[in-house]
Amino acid sequence: MRALLIIFFWGFTTSLAGQDIHMTQWWNAPMVYNPAMNGDQQGEIQINTGMRSQWKGVSGVPYQTQWLQGELNKWSSHLWSCAGGVGRDIAGDGNWRQLHLFVNTSRHWVLDSAKTVISIGGQVQFQQWAWDPNNWQWGSQWNGAYFDGQLPSLEDQMQQRVGIFSIHSGSKWIQNWSPNLQSKLGMGIHQLYASSFDVNGTQQRLKQRWSASIQLNYALSPNWKFAGMTLYQKQAAQTEWTNLVHLENVLDDRPWNYLSWKAGFGFRNRDALILFLGGRYGQHQLGLSYDWNVSKFSEATEYRGGWELHYSWLLNPLPVPKRVKPACPDYY
Repeated sequence: MRALLIIFFWGFTTSLAGQDIHMTQWWNAPMVYNPAMNGDQQGEIQINTGMRSQWKGVSGVPYQTQWLQGELNKWSSHLWSCAGGVGRDIAGDGNWRQLHLFVNTSRHWVLDSAKTVISIGGQVQFQQWAWDPNNWQWGSQWNGAYFDGQLPSLEDQMQQRVGIFSIHSGSKWIQNWSPNLQSKLGMGIHQLYASSFDVNGTQQRLKQRWSASIQLNYALSPNWKFAGMTLYQKQAAQTEWTNLVHLENVLDDRPWNYLSWKAGFGFRNRDALILFLGGRYGQHQLGLSYDWNVSKFSEATEYRGGWELHYSWLLNPLPVPKRVKPACPDYY
C-alpha cells in the first residue's frame, strides 16, 4: 500500500483538499476549526496539548499528529482574547510532514446580562509541507517481482518543501437558555486568504475550508452533565461530519478540587465509530478517544483504528481560596 503515498502527493499538487490537520476531539483544540473559540476555555490561561496515531497498517509506520496550543482568556474588561499554537503531522514512510504555526485573537460582546455572548475571531497561520520522494516507490522501480529502490524513478521531483501564509476567520454565538442548558454555535472560514505556492513550476493555492459546529450542554442533575457536539467541514469536494455525545459524572465540584469522569461515543461520516473517555482533576483535564475504522479503507489499515490523547492545564480557573487561621479564644 505504499502507492498511497503517491496518491497523497498527487492530491497535494492538485488542490490539497482534506490535507489539513484534523482531530477527533476537536473541542479540545477548537481554534483549528474556529478562531472565534478563543476565550471559551475554563481558566484564565489554558494550555492544550495532544497527539494522534492512526493508519499503522498502511505502511508499517503510524501517521502521527502532535499539537500544542495556549490561550489567554478575556482581558480589557473581558472584551478580547488571544492564543497561539503549533501543529505537526507526519504521514507514513514517505516522511510526508506538515507544520502549522498560528496566532489568534478574538473580540467578545456580552449581552442580556451574560445570557448571550457573541464573538468574532481572526487567525494568521504559516503552513509548511515537506516530503522526501527518495523514500517513495514508483512504477518504473517494479522489476516484475518486487520494488527495487536501486532502479531509476524516472520522476523529476527535485522540490521537497513549500510554505504559505494564510488568514482564517470565525464567529461564535453562546446562549445560556437556563441555568441548566447552554448552546454554542460556531462557524469558521479557513484559507480566507492563502498565498500561492509553486510545486515544480506549477502555481497552486489552497481551497477554502468551511466549518460549522454545534454544542449543547445540559445539567441533568448537580452530579450528572450531558454534552452533545457536532462538527461539519467542507473543503472543495471533501466533507467531514463528526458527532459525539458524552456524560460527565461530577464527584467534587469545588474549583480547586474538581473531580469528574466522562464517557461517550460518536461517529465520523462513513468512516469511523468513536469511543471516548475523559476526566478532570483540579487544574488537569484528560481526554482519550479511539476511532474504529468502518470504511473500505479499513482493509488498507489492517483494521487498526486510531487513538488520540488530549491534555489540558487550566491555570487559575478561580482565585485560590484564602486560608484564614481562626483567632484563639480568650479563655484558652
